[in-house]
Amino acid sequence: MRLIHAFVTFTLGALLFSQASSVYANELLVARFSTSNIEPWGFINEKGVPTGLLIKLANALEKELATDGDNGVKIVNQVRPYPRVIRELEKGAVDFAVMFKSPEADKIGISVGKVADHKVLLIGLADIPAIKNLSQLENKHIGYIRGSKYGPLFDNNKSLNKVSLGSMEQGINMVLLRRIYALASADQTLYFALKELKIPSQKITTLMTINQVSTELYFSKASIRTELIPPLTEALSRLKAKGVLSTIFYKEGYVPQYLNRTPKPAPQS
Repeated sequence: MRLIHAFVTFTLGALLFSQASSVYANELLVARFSTSNIEPWGFINEKGVPTGLLIKLANALEKELATDGDNGVKIVNQVRPYPRVIRELEKGAVDFAVMFKSPEADKIGISVGKVADHKVLLIGLADIPAIKNLSQLENKHIGYIRGSKYGPLFDNNKSLNKVSLGSMEQGINMVLLRRIYALASADQTLYFALKELKIPSQKITTLMTINQVSTELYFSKASIRTELIPPLTEALSRLKAKGVLSTIFYKEGYVPQYLNRTPKPAPQS
């Protein structure tokens, strides 16, 4: 009798374990994303809904991942202040974040693929002539967004009087009031701010292209959830092949038509 009882107990246990394993196998993996709270990359709109270029990207990735069936991945995406995004990725509190490719980003994350290419522009009032080299701006006040990295040509330049700013709106207004000579910015951030502020086309122009950089999807080096890397890498690659990335960042990227003076990047020195 005891033998029968033991056999029944073992059989039930094995069945429950099998069912639990089956349920677990069919559960979606969860990828934790952190998105910078900087327009137009990620922000909360007037209806309280997260929106922006990187929100669209995360939504497109999740939709693409859903086609993988049992291997699908659910994305939990939080909009955070930019410094917090960096801290969360560094500590492994999140698995993924989109950042500009840089030595700093490479220290804390592993790129699983390029998202888009961008220009770092220097803008000023339309009556200022275009320049070929940052040395032409020696001792002039040049604004930049606090914490941003624009490449060695700008970041390591000691001849500029750099003015740290809290927002694009502040920088553009300071340019218009001639409180700073020029403003450095990534293209999409600048384009969105100019359109939001409804700056007339005759007011602002591009003085030079400082650098060309890429945004990349980074996986945290501190995250142990490496099983997320293959599906996210493949989904990002498929979105690129389908033209979805181009649609999000170039066709719907808030690009104003009047910023058409695009000088070549300044020579490295």
